[in-house]
Order: sequence, then structure tokens, then C-alpha cells
Amino acid sequence: MACIILGLDGMNESLLNYCKEEMPNLTSIQREWSSGTIKSVFPALSGPAWTSIVSGQSVQRHAFVNSFFYNKNLKLKLSDPDKIPGPHFYELIAKNKHKVFLMDVPFSRAKYIKYFGGDFLDSYFSSKPKEEMIIPKNILTRFPSSKNFINYKSAHQGQSIKETFQGFQQIIENNGNIIKEVLSKPEHNFYFFQLTVTDWLQHKALIDIKHKRGTEIERLSKDTLSRIDKLIGWVLENRINKKDSKDSLIII
Repeated sequence: MACIILGLDGMNESLLNYCKEEMPNLTSIQREWSSGTIKSVFPALSGPAWTSIVSGQSVQRHAFVNSFFYNKNLKLKLSDPDKIPGPHFYELIAKNKHKVFLMDVPFSRAKYIKYFGGDFLDSYFSSKPKEEMIIPKNILTRFPSSKNFINYKSAHQGQSIKETFQGFQQIIENNGNIIKEVLSKPEHNFYFFQLTVTDWLQHKALIDIKHKRGTEIERLSKDTLSRIDKLIGWVLENRINKKDSKDSLIII
């Protein structure tokens, strides 16, 4: 029995309503499963919102109002998740001897996971050097797909729209393969996977999709969302809907 959490960063509820044909699995989940709308924190940004979700604390308490800050010399610095007060809920799961796998969860940390046999692929919010983003190193041999893990937000910025969205699709392909490989080997009790592509996509394409402008952005966006939905369908087919499965799936 395992709990699987899939985070879709910035997945505007309106975006799903406009793309029901491209996302039949997620639409079915919303319609047929227990679902609801979560009111965001203030400010309604990915950094403070996910920090509140994983820590169970208000922004006033954890004090992470953005993913970055300016130091006294006015240099831009990424916020350090190790400075979030108190444990994250997945750390409590790890400390209770349940094996945890985390991938690209904003402001996540391996503070306790690495001591209790869990696996950790750091998020694009990380302030750590790249060589410290994969814990333990044997993930690369146990799950070969993790060698192609993409966790950096700006990988395809500054290019054409087509190249940017091809980059989004590459992230879904690479990180989706990690999700499939990890879930195909029932080594863990708890999984928390994050797909950040949805946030960038809704920033770039929501207006085009809403007004059905027929642009290249709209076409590529819907194709990207379709790929995400097929990944969700794979999780349903191979873990949740299998006969005698006791696994749970939560999509945030």
C-alpha cells in the first residue's frame, strides 16, 4: 500500500475547464473522485504556497514569501529550504520508517530522508550545487531514467515559442519516464512527484487557450497538456486501478 502525490504547479482550474478534451483522465478524476478547490496563501506564488503545503504552516510562520530574496548587498539569492522551521510532512513519514521518493517538489529537502533510506531529486527552487541535488547517488544506477532528470526552469527560455514548448515536452518525457520507472518498482511507501511545466504553460498560454485564438502557442500547449494527461492515465492503469490495488493518488 502506498500514497502517491502528483503536484501540478500553477495548474489553473480554468485551464482544465478549457482543455477537457485534451485531459480526459484528469477531468474524470475531478468529476468522479473527491475533489475541491484549495484557497491559496498570500502571496499566491508557487514558493510560499508549496511551502505551506509541505510544512503545514502559514506564510506568516514559515516566512517564505517568494522563491528568492535580495541580501544586504542587493544580490539576488534563492531561498534556502533548510531554513524553513519545523519538519515537512514527508520528513515525518520518513522518520517513521516509511520509504519516501521525492522528485522536483518546491522547497523540498533531504534533511531526514537521506538518513532513513529514502530517495530525493531536488527541485528547481534549490539553492544547492547540482552535484548535491540527487540523494543518494545510487539512484542513478537503481533508476537509470533519473540520469535524464530535468529540474531547471530556464532550460529553454530565450528561444522561440516552438523551441520553448518542445523543451516543456522534453521535461514531461524525461521526468515522466522517472515516474513510470519508480512506480514500476514498489520500493517505496510514499511518493511525491512535481510537474512544474503546468505553471510555465498557464503563464504563457492561458489567454490564447481561453479565447481559442488558434495560435501555435495554443496548439503546442494543448499537446503538452495531453502528454501530462496520458502520464496520469499511466499511473491510474499501472498503480491505482489494478486489481487488488490499495494505493492512493492525490493530485494537487
